[in-house]
Amino acid sequence: MTRDELEQDNARLRKEVEDLRRENAGLREQLQKVLKEVEEWKRGHRERSKRRSSRAEGRVRPERKRPGQKPGHAGAFRPVPKADRQVVHPLPNRCECGGCVEPNGECESTIVQDIP
Repeated sequence: MTRDELEQDNARLRKEVEDLRRENAGLREQLQKVLKEVEEWKRGHRERSKRRSSRAEGRVRPERKRPGQKPGHAGAFRPVPKADRQVVHPLPNRCECGGCVEPNGECESTIVQDIP
């Protein structure tokens, strides 16, 4: 490369660096503005909780549905567990997969309940 080419390349690179510095300064100013807006929003967001609700004054909140069955429904409780009691449940004729079930006299599972 000749000296003139190097000087032109150097001038072009210096101009590019100056342009990038100006762009960087502009982006920093923009970032400061956005950060300021975010802080203002956070303060406003915290203060909003002090406002009254959006419901009209004197308007009563409707009762929400309570969990469980409707009032007057017949009780659907399981029997009260009693200590030292064994309950035998009969086997179904078919299992869940559709095959036949043949009893062999063995107890397949035992459930033990702790009574508080």
